[in-house]
Amino acid sequence: MGCSYEYGNIADLSVSVTSFIREQSRESLQIIVISLKEEFYSRADALLGVYPEFNECMFSRMLTLDLSPYPLNEENGTEREKEM
Repeated sequence: MGCSYEYGNIADLSVSVTSFIREQSRESLQIIVISLKEEFYSRADALLGVYPEFNECMFSRMLTLDLSPYPLNEENGTEREKEM
């Protein structure tokens, strides 16, 4: 999706898009979303990061963060709470 949205609309759009993705991924759909918008990545199941590393030559490293131990707080959709 290569489009821009006004800031006020991004929250509504992200709820619609993330709800659609979550619903569809229960079956067999897998989607990679590239976004710097908190409204999108705060509702993710996992985060991936790529960063450069300089040695004799430059190459990329990748990190992953599994967010499944932190269930999404559906009340506001933007925060995760760890149950104790």
